[in-house]
Amino acid sequence: MLPRPLVDLWSAYVRDLAAIPLLSLAVVGLAGVLVYQAWRGPVAYVSCGPGMVRADVIEDDVALGFAEWLLEQRYTFTYATVKTMQARVRRVLHPALTKPFEAQADREAREVRDAKMSAQLTVSEAVVTDHPTPTSVVVQLQARRTVSLGGQEVRTEPLQATITLRVWRTYTRLPLGEVALVVTGLRTSPALTVTGD
Repeated sequence: MLPRPLVDLWSAYVRDLAAIPLLSLAVVGLAGVLVYQAWRGPVAYVSCGPGMVRADVIEDDVALGFAEWLLEQRYTFTYATVKTMQARVRRVLHPALTKPFEAQADREAREVRDAKMSAQLTVSEAVVTDHPTPTSVVVQLQARRTVSLGGQEVRTEPLQATITLRVWRTYTRLPLGEVALVVTGLRTSPALTVTGD
């Protein structure tokens, strides 16, 4: 019979030999997943829409869901939450739109806070009107915006919006890059004012 330390050494050696093929299989599987992801391109989950965004195309249902979410975030607020809602919109804007939006948002936030204004928006229709490229889309929306001042409803007005979305690829955190939808154009009519003029 072998001494106990030799038996322990032998069992550890056999256990390690069994683990090597399993570990190798896991490494090969992971490498396969990385190669597949690099081949098909990165994908991002858009939580406000009904699906995923790929780097090479924007599906209509994803664009519609994202555009509706964006417009509702932009125009559904109370005077206490207006800054939070503006920050949500700011996160999905293309860098070229950030500075003009911040100036407009600051002015609106002051007016909303001073007048104790709140608004609620309901989208009634959303249609994809154009695909300038496979990675960009234009969405036309029709909505109703209800505005209240000091807790009293003062008006309900129709709102038209045109939102242009584009796939945006960043290379900040992941080696293969990240894909997201960004807003490259946002036009609404009428503008948000306290008086409705």
